[in-house]
Amino acid sequence: MSTDSKTVTNSSAGPIEVIFEPWSMPYMLPAGQSFRMVARSDRAGQLEVRRSGAGIEIYAWPGATLQVWNGTTLVDDFDRPVPELPPNMTTREFVDLLLGRPKRAS
Repeated sequence: MSTDSKTVTNSSAGPIEVIFEPWSMPYMLPAGQSFRMVARSDRAGQLEVRRSGAGIEIYAWPGATLQVWNGTTLVDDFDRPVPELPPNMTTREFVDLLLGRPKRAS
């Protein structure tokens, strides 16, 4: 079992939106608070964090499930694994393609 854990903190003066992909679930993160994400999968992978504009996007890898914590409170349990993606494509790249975002240089 592969596990990856990351924490994002809102150091701004107001709340920010955090979106968990590919589930497309947005949550507001109050100022001064943090979300700790724990992803698990039968295959190796890492969570990808992208700060964009006034928000944060979190991307899990194919096969992964994700739990989101705020302190000791479980915010959400994304227990449906990330589906398979086209070859050589990350979850972020796939979501960008679906949303019509321009391809970023590697």
